[in-house]
Amino acid sequence: MLGRIFPGRIPATSEEITAIKNRIRSLESDVENLPSLVSAGILSTNEANHRRAFLQGEINQLNLYRKRIRVSSSSYN
Repeated sequence: MLGRIFPGRIPATSEEITAIKNRIRSLESDVENLPSLVSAGILSTNEANHRRAFLQGEINQLNLYRKRIRVSSSSYN
């Protein structure tokens, strides 16, 4: 018998974590700008709702990924 399998956490560098946080901030600002695009007539309300759902999905995926990773120690760099 091989024993139990323990799920591991993916190692990541602090630069990768910073890049993920920056991407999340960028996506959140895009979501905040959608109402102004609708009021300017650039997007319809339906298009803004679709874009908001897409952006929120990407934000959720990045947050989930960020929770699953760990900062690698300096010995891995």
